[in-house]
Amino acid sequence: MKIAVSTDPAQQAVARARFPRATVTPVEDDPLFVVAGGGAQAAVVATLSADAVVASAPRRWFLPSAEPLARTSAGMAVRKG
Repeated sequence: MKIAVSTDPAQQAVARARFPRATVTPVEDDPLFVVAGGGAQAAVVATLSADAVVASAPRRWFLPSAEPLARTSAGMAVRKG
């Protein structure tokens, strides 16, 4: 199975850890576009992205698990002033 994933190292690590027999392919584009275009059979994306995609087209997409694959930390810095 070929899994498309963003170039984010954290998401790549999750995909490789959870699906060790799959071919994990980092892509510059949105991984869901790659799946929709037939370039991969699955995608690992941020939880909110997956929920939004399924909600927008439930006949085309599904979540294989109600639980996220992993929980990762995120941070943000904002310039003062």
